[in-house]
Amino acid sequence: MLRFMLAIIFFRIVLSHQNIGVVGLMTALGVANEQMHELFVWCSLATVAGFFTAIAIVARKGMYRLTVIAAVLVAVTAMVDGHSTSLSRPDQFMFTQPVFSFAIAVFFAASCLFGFGPVVRDGNRQVVSFLAAFTFAQYMGSLIGTALISTAVADAQRIHRQAIASHVAVGDPYAGQRVAQLAYSMSGQLADSMERNRRATATLDQQAGREALVRAYNGV
Repeated sequence: MLRFMLAIIFFRIVLSHQNIGVVGLMTALGVANEQMHELFVWCSLATVAGFFTAIAIVARKGMYRLTVIAAVLVAVTAMVDGHSTSLSRPDQFMFTQPVFSFAIAVFFAASCLFGFGPVVRDGNRQVVSFLAAFTFAQYMGSLIGTALISTAVADAQRIHRQAIASHVAVGDPYAGQRVAQLAYSMSGQLADSMERNRRATATLDQQAGREALVRAYNGV
């Protein structure tokens, strides 16, 4: 029962990575939910496929091999998605995120079958204990996963922001060139050169914050 609870907690933590990671990144980059509908559909279909795959393979006693494959798929997709940029959009996740959803669904279904099997063999006398353990593990995993990943993203963003700011502060010529470009792009709207430079600097600061956020999500 303890292994089953740990597996469910692990599943919820990994699932939080998808909910906060990719969705949070897209939201931070200004992508609306409507633009992610197709991605959500494919992830949902992959999740259903993962459940049925797990049921079919576990029936043939291939659960341990299946969980290892699922863990490898999660690691590979996380590594691939870890190279996102501020230009990334949902289309770039149309393969990796459904595979990720498939893998965690397989792991979750296999864990449930592994935990529920002994309950059935015992004549259903531990059904209440099983349901209580399942509910507790789901709840705790969700809380832990959300807290860990949200904190990790916030801390990583702060560190990257400081690194970017220090890099610009030493007089990086790219920063001055970028401010000049931004100021020039506003020349048709603003006649005051000082105001253009002020707004250009503010825009550059926003871009630096967005870049720090993307790096933070990549690190998670």
